Amino acid sequence: MSKYRRAVLAGVLLAIWVFAAPGIAQAAKEAFFEVSFGADKNVMTLGDELEVRVDILHGEGYVLKDLKPPKDLTPFQIKSRKRLDPQTAGGATSEGFRVILTVFELGEFEVPAFEILFKTPDGKEGVVTTDVWPLRVVSVGRRRSDTEDVRGIKGQKSLWPASEIWRRLAVWAAGLLGSLALAGILWGFIRWFLAWREARRPPHERALRALARLESQKLYESGRHKEFYTQLAVIVKTYLMRQLSLGSPDLTTAQTVALLQADARFVSLREPVAGLLARADMVKFAKASPGSEESRRCLAEARSLVQEGLKVPDPAAAVAAAGGAKRGKTGKRGKHGRLGTQ
Repeated sequence: MSKYRRAVLAGVLLAIWVFAAPGIAQAAKEAFFEVSFGADKNVMTLGDELEVRVDILHGEGYVLKDLKPPKDLTPFQIKSRKRLDPQTAGGATSEGFRVILTVFELGEFEVPAFEILFKTPDGKEGVVTTDVWPLRVVSVGRRRSDTEDVRGIKGQKSLWPASEIWRRLAVWAAGLLGSLALAGILWGFIRWFLAWREARRPPHERALRALARLESQKLYESGRHKEFYTQLAVIVKTYLMRQLSLGSPDLTTAQTVALLQADARFVSLREPVAGLLARADMVKFAKASPGSEESRRCLAEARSLVQEGLKVPDPAAAVAAAGGAKRGKTGKRGKHGRLGTQ
């Protein structure tokens, strides 16, 4: 190609660029219509709000008409919808919509697509469909398979019918009474077992344990002398009854001493028992107030009396021993008698 032809071609191209570039640029400005769709979260709680954002950027000549929601938004509900004011800069216009949705079901959902209605610069009607938006709803509430609306719970006074409430109260009351009855039976058994185990102890052990409990109460230190000496006398008389089969706690001091004097086996117990019971009577009936040292000395004498009672021979054992000796002697004679007849 000659230089002349190349120069002519370059001039033609330059002229085309000079005259056509503004039109091309203007057409480019007017030709675009872009849509951005999204929401403020992918996970929401039951009854919370979800903000759906529809942002539109378009060129000159486009007219945004409306945002058309889908016919079936289930399970979503529209709480509010707002159109943003258009903002134009550099030949491009930005506008859009904000839609607040809520949902009262649990599960995995998709916010359905919305339709954007607009008019092109040449006056034609246009429609753009947005994408869907994935969403997970978490909270306490019903599932999609449930038939009742969870929002009805708010106005209810009770989740149970009256019959169910009374039935549950009856069950709880029966359980409480049964537990109390079982606890009472258990406590009674424990008391019986402790009393049974105490009754199996030898009389001297029971007396010494009773004296130890009395001493631990420290009644004489708090001025409760009558109570202390009353219990001390009962312990001594009870021991005599259990260990020696002598009298009872209901006998008076004179009656108890008389029984001791009537049996020679009780010579060593006459004076200690008489002296101890006489001092107890002085406090109980004459309102004497012995000191703490005197009370502790009486406790020591009572313990010595218990040990002394162990030395007294048991009449039942003596009778049994005598009977055994008699049977042994009789058997020996029988043996000799049989030998003599052979």
